[in-house]
Order: sequence, then structure tokens, then C-alpha cells
Amino acid sequence: MYPGENHSLAIKANQIDYHHRILEWFGHYLKGDPAPDWITKGTSVLDREKELKKIKKETEGAAATGESPGAP
Repeated sequence: MYPGENHSLAIKANQIDYHHRILEWFGHYLKGDPAPDWITKGTSVLDREKELKKIKKETEGAAATGESPGAP
């Protein structure tokens, strides 16, 4: 669940986070990759909010410089 979002995601940072989680989920359950902590241990609400703020900040920073989020 993403606060402030409906069934489809409108906020770019949430779209990016969701995309990465889907890839991790398929990687684990279909390819046999090790499970990330969010699958095995869950994520507390506070930790999740911190993650979303970090992703949003990275996305906004990348947009300002014209880079892709997470680019070295």
C-alpha cells in the first residue's frame, strides 16, 4: 500500500519502488534469488515511510539533473 495512492500509482517514486519490488518478488519466487528482507521479515510502517521518502528524494534529485534514479 502506498499512502495517498489509489489502485494505480500516480507518484513517480511509488511507481519506481513498486517496479523494483515486483522484480525482486519474481527474482525470488521464479528465479530462486535470495529473498530480500521486505519479503521474509516485512517492513514496519516507519521503515516503509523512510524508504518512500528516500526514493522520492532520489527521484526528485535525478529529475533535476536529468539523470536516471540510482545512476552512479
